[in-house]
Amino acid sequence: VQELLEKVTTSELEHDEARQTVSRLRDELSSTRLHLERARDAESATEERFAERLAQVDPADALLAELQGELAEANLAVQSFRGQEDLRAQNEQLSQKVSD
Repeated sequence: VQELLEKVTTSELEHDEARQTVSRLRDELSSTRLHLERARDAESATEERFAERLAQVDPADALLAELQGELAEANLAVQSFRGQEDLRAQNEQLSQKVSD
């Protein structure tokens, strides 16, 4: 009887240890799931912020391209004006040479 009682006590202790281990593993699993959920939320928030910033960049790029086109046109106009000024100066010099 004593031997059976010791075996039962040992089995009960082992069973309690197993329950504690299962309980600890369940807690760890819950914690891991919570961390995973938070990481997914953070990833989603990051993706949303990236999409918002990208949406802001596209119109800015379009505006930049438009302004670069206008600047190129303005530069051509300035070069043309300078060319006309050079021609006027040359015409005046030739006119003075002819009148001299």
